[in-house]
Amino acid sequence: MPRRDWLVEFRQNLLHGIMQFWIDHGIDRQYGGALGCLDREGNPIPPGTKSVAQQGRLLWAFSEVYRRYPAPMYEEAATHILKFLRAKMWDAKRGGYYWLVDRQGRLLDGMKLLNPMSYVLEALAEYSLAFNDAQARQEALDLFEVMDRQGHDPLNGGYQVAFTEDWQPIRDYQPGARASVSSCVAPNEEIHPVLINSHGRKSSDWHLGILEAFATLYDVTDEAGVRGRLEELLDIFAEKVVDTQRGYARLYFTDDWQPADRDGDSTRCVYGLDMEMSWLMTAAAELLGRSQDPRVRRACLALVD
Repeated sequence: MPRRDWLVEFRQNLLHGIMQFWIDHGIDRQYGGALGCLDREGNPIPPGTKSVAQQGRLLWAFSEVYRRYPAPMYEEAATHILKFLRAKMWDAKRGGYYWLVDRQGRLLDGMKLLNPMSYVLEALAEYSLAFNDAQARQEALDLFEVMDRQGHDPLNGGYQVAFTEDWQPIRDYQPGARASVSSCVAPNEEIHPVLINSHGRKSSDWHLGILEAFATLYDVTDEAGVRGRLEELLDIFAEKVVDTQRGYARLYFTDDWQPADRDGDSTRCVYGLDMEMSWLMTAAAELLGRSQDPRVRRACLALVD
């Protein structure tokens, strides 16, 4: 039996399976942006709401793929989604991106959530790199400044992650009638527990998305302020989040980074998240010239071992 060339197979699946499917079916030509949810044949699933997390991740994906395989269709898709984000989801008055709009781009839920917003930050940085776009680079830096000004915890480090539309902190979140967690969930359905549990506590999952975005932004801009926050987050993960004795990442914390458990939800090990954390911490350490930092190495290896 001949050896399979996995690199070729992965690339073929990425370009002709995954990306081509979203090029063919996922771009909302009628209302802009990307369609919220599709069935296996690529047909839209109502109600078609659009979250900032989903739009940001697709903008990142098309921009990232274009840098490696520069086909015009990826640029067109990325630019199409970015136009929708700018026109329908950016809060021009108060800064930041709204959490949820309907298919037409009408506001459904104006919450400002830093983790989903960080997907847009990373996507803007990737877009600026892929298409040499100075405006997108500046928008990424502007978003960083808004997130940092509104959410950074100057006393304990890290971020408060959930805010109302006008940037008032949300400590005890109760889902309203309009809220939903994804584009596949009707507005009156129950919101996902991860979104609820990340309010009022500091979440390692949500901070990991911010770490990832800041690392990409620093790689693109080399800005000192971004580097400082990236250093801080890397230290928090190495020293507070990862339990190096047991080899897993705690999930929820108090403001001062003490474990905060509710009925065992912070002591569970999420294997996929732990693997991602090890990878993203390693990548951030390399960017910062700290690949040999013993605290970071110990934490990353503990997660993998």
